[in-house]
Amino acid sequence: IIRYHFFAVLGVAALYAIVLGVFLFYHALVHTKQDTKTSQEVANAFTTTNHIPVFDGCLELPFPIMFKGSLWYVPYITWTIFGLIIAGGAFIFYTEWDMFSNTTMAEVTAGILLLYQITSDFSEYWVLSRNQVEIEVLSREK
Repeated sequence: IIRYHFFAVLGVAALYAIVLGVFLFYHALVHTKQDTKTSQEVANAFTTTNHIPVFDGCLELPFPIMFKGSLWYVPYITWTIFGLIIAGGAFIFYTEWDMFSNTTMAEVTAGILLLYQITSDFSEYWVLSRNQVEIEVLSREK
């Protein structure tokens, strides 16, 4: 029975990544305005944190609140889903630790890091896309 739970968590994680990817593609294609750019304050904040790989997602957690835009809370929903997926997987690992080989644990760890990065990148995209300013007319004419 634990095997089915393990595959259920993997399936939910894969579905989460696919849905997030399709949503991002659609949103960027349909809802992104061509005559805007990210505000300098927000761009500078992300430039600072992006110099610290792996931990940048954690460092950027306060940004949706700091740089509120429309639907600013959406990244927190995705972080919550990520946390629930990780908690479900951790519970299965904890209860059936001896069933998993070192290779399986390494693969799952890599999957967790990928899911973390996908969630972090979504959060960054969302904050950047919520904090757009119009490009000045003079710079468009040059």
